[in-house]
Amino acid sequence: MARAKRGERAKAFLMGVLVLSVFLFTAEALVASFSRRPVEPYPVDARSPNQEWAVLQYDPVLLWKQKPNKFFQDQIVGTVRTNSFGLRGGDFPGPLHGKSFLVLCLGDSPTWGHGIQDPDIYHQALGRLLSSARSDVTVRVLNGGVPAYSTVQSLALEKELMRAVRFDLVIINNMGSDYRLAERHDREYQRSDLGYTVHGLLAKSRLYCFLRGWILERDRRMHRPPGPQVSRVSLADYAANLGEMIAVARKNGADVLMIPPLPMYPRPEDRIAALEASYRDAMGRVAVRAGVTWVDVTRQVGGGKAVASLYLDALHPTVKGHLLLARALYPEALSRLERKFPLP
Repeated sequence: MARAKRGERAKAFLMGVLVLSVFLFTAEALVASFSRRPVEPYPVDARSPNQEWAVLQYDPVLLWKQKPNKFFQDQIVGTVRTNSFGLRGGDFPGPLHGKSFLVLCLGDSPTWGHGIQDPDIYHQALGRLLSSARSDVTVRVLNGGVPAYSTVQSLALEKELMRAVRFDLVIINNMGSDYRLAERHDREYQRSDLGYTVHGLLAKSRLYCFLRGWILERDRRMHRPPGPQVSRVSLADYAANLGEMIAVARKNGADVLMIPPLPMYPRPEDRIAALEASYRDAMGRVAVRAGVTWVDVTRQVGGGKAVASLYLDALHPTVKGHLLLARALYPEALSRLERKFPLP
């Protein structure tokens, strides 16, 4: 009798699992057919998804990274591709013969090239300037920028890339995503492995993304007050990360240049303006302490109506803004190239 009851319970349990599985499978298929909500790999940014998130995937160390060998449509620039290593742009360089000079640019969406086509991003413009000056040297400038990357992530990415390629020069452009306000520091997301891993796995489900997006949107409409707001990377950690990025580059035989992003325009609210200024000053102090050349273009931006032509929005440069960055970097980058390959 007891055995029969256990058998009936087991059958009922299996039937319940089967019904639930069919329901979830059907719901997943329906949502996948009608919903185009992007998979947001990072909880903090789920309230403001954009086209660039479509090419990202979860990573336990980097928090997110770009998918390799992918094409996606950006609303502004059209087709964007990633190479075999997951960097935006052409194929990742294999062994190079003869004279070669490899440059790695690290940063967030301004370095990635938000709203800009590949040839017009500052590191591509820099590559053309260097190639024109030294046609006898093969110059490759790689885009290590990833949307919304902080120094926590760029440092981890730099370590990965250094294991694959020996770079001659590393250019660091991280800042805006570090002082960006969030509910927790980036390192806390790295430490909360279980919760973030579960989120990363569930984020593959369109049903999960749809329900999660609906809940977040409902919260927003109810004007639910946000949690405590802190910078994604504290000022002290930002300075420490920059120092370690310099150390990693030098350990692998690369020289380093640091260039902060263009100052925000128009001027943001006082709290954000103060954060931007403090993080910009911190980058300058790290550069001086480490003996690294700091290419600050603040004075070159100037003032007046002409400034607006440098900005797509408060954070991201136009083609003209990217060219300003490339020209500012060019003399310093050229001196490093000629140090490696002196003119006869």
